[in-house]
Formats: sequence, C-alpha cells, structure tokens
Amino acid sequence: FRTCFIDPFQGRVMARFGFEHLKAKTAAVLINADNKYSEGLAENFVRNYKTQGGKILFQEHYLDKTVDFIFLINKIKAFRPQVVFVPGYRKDSAYIIKQARDNGISTTFIGGDGWSNRMYEVVGDVIEGNYYSTHWHPDSPGSKSRQFVEKYKNRFEKLDYRYALNHDCVSLVLDAMRRARSFDPT
Repeated sequence: FRTCFIDPFQGRVMARFGFEHLKAKTAAVLINADNKYSEGLAENFVRNYKTQGGKILFQEHYLDKTVDFIFLINKIKAFRPQVVFVPGYRKDSAYIIKQARDNGISTTFIGGDGWSNRMYEVVGDVIEGNYYSTHWHPDSPGSKSRQFVEKYKNRFEKLDYRYALNHDCVSLVLDAMRRARSFDPT
C-alpha cells in the first residue's frame, strides 16, 4: 500500500521546479549508486529535465556511507551547473550541501522526499535556500489537513508528513472496509 507519490511523479515535479521556478537551464545529478530509490528518482528527473529543455552537464555516482564528497564538489566547481539534483537521503545529501558551501559553491540544491527538515540535525542551517519535494506540509490549506493538524497537535507534540501519510493509509483501509461492508481482505 502506498499513499505517497511515486518516483515518476516526483522526478517530473522536481525537474519542472528546477527549470521553471528556479530558471535553471543546466543541472548536475548526484546519485547514490547503492540505492534504487536514488537511481529511479534520478532517471525520472533527468528525462523530464531534458524534456523541459534543460541540459544535464553531468551525472555522477557515489557510494552509500560516503562522507567525503570532494570529488563531486570539484566537478560542480568545474561544470558550474545552475542547480544540482541530489536524490539521496538526509545524511548524504546534507553532507554534500555542507561540503559544497564550505568550498564556496552557492548553487541551489534540490532533492526528493528522502530529504527532510531533519537535515538541520546533521549539518545545521547551511542547508537553507535549498528545496525538496514532500508529501504534505502542516501548513497545507485544505480543510481535512487543517482538521488533522488541530486534532494531532491537541494530542501529540511532534508533527511531520509521515504522520499524515499514516493517517491517510489507515483512512483508506477503513474506507475500503466500510464500502465493502467486510473485514475480508479479498
């Protein structure tokens, strides 16, 4: 069961965001070679970015558990892309951004739903000014979203998108059981 969006959608949205919103005509893509999520999201981003008219200057792979990204930082310096897409998780993506900033690179970085605000815990506020896609935000204006936030905050302290996705998943199952008038999974 999946209530979040999938890589083809997310790759298309982030490609459009980079090209149209950020006005970036050139991009680089940094891919975690040990991660199918990163590979799939990168593939969808690249295809959609090129369709928009953008140019991919380079795609480079790194290995999971890498903490020194100077080889990627040097490529970014050499090619000077207008945006860098990093479809990794929070730790590696945060390290890449921090090391880029430490080396004088001010390029905007964008990522997928593997990023989160918990990147602040890894490298602090050096990640400010970069963007990632996410499934839901507590400030979403819809009435169901507002009701969820109010009820959740009255009962619990911490709130992020995962709790809303869990709520959606349970709601979908409950709705299916009501409509089927059965607990039978078939």
